[in-house]
Amino acid sequence: SLHSSGPVDPTILQNAGKRPTHAQSCLWNMEEIALLKFLLESLPHAGDGGFKDTVFKAAVAHLRAKFPVYKGAPKHPSACKSKYHGDLKRMYALLNNLRIASGWTWSDKHGCEITDDNDPWWLAQVQVLIALIYLHKVEKFKNTGWPHLHLMDQLSPGTEKGKYVI
Repeated sequence: SLHSSGPVDPTILQNAGKRPTHAQSCLWNMEEIALLKFLLESLPHAGDGGFKDTVFKAAVAHLRAKFPVYKGAPKHPSACKSKYHGDLKRMYALLNNLRIASGWTWSDKHGCEITDDNDPWWLAQVQVLIALIYLHKVEKFKNTGWPHLHLMDQLSPGTEKGKYVI
């Protein structure tokens, strides 16, 4: 009976059987760096196929302890896994393509350091990278680095990078 478990919240009864209109998304700010640092510490536990689900479950516990107050939906293992394998690894692959592009330099602070003198060349080269990620995501690295680059370098040690940088 409902009385045996205490008072009933009337909103539960009003919303019974209704589906939410949309799921709230996880918002990532400082949590991205904390997730990457946790994964780096967990690297010895990674298998041949990468991090197991148990590592992402432990990452959730770590993030909840480190960030008890957060915006958006609470982090859960599939959100952490998706953030790492989706957004962060895709961005890392894009940056590796930028770093190995012939004729470009890379600075962690200033990105590709594109000036007005070589801007048309930049735009022409970026067209090749559009197949990976939309232009607006590439454009931000024209004069800005990526704060997660060194952590991702450590998490992906087998990835060649900087081979053709002049």
